[in-house]
Order: sequence, then C-alpha cells, then structure tokens
Amino acid sequence: MADEPNIETQNQDLGNQDTPNDEPKTFTQEELNNLLKEAEAKGYGKGKFDTNKSWEKTVKEREELAKKEAEKQAQFAKMSELEKAQTEAKESKEKLQALEDKIALNEQRDETRKLMKDKGLPDVFLDSVLVFKDAEATLAKIGEVKELFDAEVQKAVEARVTTHVPKQNTASNDGGLSEQAARKALGLSIK
Repeated sequence: MADEPNIETQNQDLGNQDTPNDEPKTFTQEELNNLLKEAEAKGYGKGKFDTNKSWEKTVKEREELAKKEAEKQAQFAKMSELEKAQTEAKESKEKLQALEDKIALNEQRDETRKLMKDKGLPDVFLDSVLVFKDAEATLAKIGEVKELFDAEVQKAVEARVTTHVPKQNTASNDGGLSEQAARKALGLSIK
C-alpha cells in the first residue's frame, strides 16, 4: 500500500532525524509539544485500527479533511481584511452556538432523567424520550413510555403468577382439600 506512511517517514516528519554523530537529539518541552501537535495534525497516533480497510478509510477521511482545510486556507488568504474578520466572527459564532447547544442538551438530559426517576422509569429510556429543545414533547414521550413500560411489567407479572388448580379427586366432601391431597401437593409424606 503506497499510501501508508512507514516508521522512517514518520520519524523524519516528526523531526527525529539522527545527528551526524548518531547521537539522539534532545528536545525542550516546547519543541516536544510542537512536534506532538504536528504529529496530531498529520493524523499520527490516532485511533486503533482493526483492519487495513478501516485504517485506509480513516486515512482517506483525514486526507479529505486536510484538503478541505487547505482549500479553506487558500480562500481565506484571498479575502480582504473585512471578509476575514467576518468569516472568523461567523466561525466563532458557530462554535459558540455548538457549545451552547451541548450545554442545553446536558441540562435537558439531567432534567429528563429526574422526571423519569419520578415516574419510576429506568435511565435506559432516556435517549428514547429526549427531544432536544422541546420540553413538552419530551414530557409527552415520557408519559407514553411510562404507559408502555407499565403494561409490559403487568404482562410479565401475570405470566409469572400462575394459580395451581388441584386435580379432580383431591377434594374432600366439604369442598376443601383432603389431608392426603394437601400432603401430596406440599411434598410431605403421606400417613
């Protein structure tokens, strides 16, 4: 596979070239941090690959991401200062909105978890009932799941609870069980 980076290429890319005296080069903490950032940007050391196909897929995804980033940087370089500022402001706004949405989702998730606990529902239904940014729809779904859950619990209880009907010849004259039939049913020795 020609696209796979080998160890020697990785070491050269990361600055681990041997000095002419074959003595290992030492790095300051700042240099090491910069090298690690470069390696991460190139995609080294990310993820565990079970098969070559998944590795190749990940490499292709990273290459596509790198191409998109390069195109974005090229477009950014062609922009005027005003356009650059507007683009940066838009990206910052999008990032802020994503963080706010994440916080709101976590808060709604916590509130939904409390409502479900109050209704006696387990947390496994949390993702099934949660409707992001719509508390009323979430509450309605909790009610629906509660009804279904209760019905299923009732079915399970009824299936496990069975009544034992005595056989025909075990009743005494007064309608109850004879002592012999009762001992036999309980597994006691018969006198």
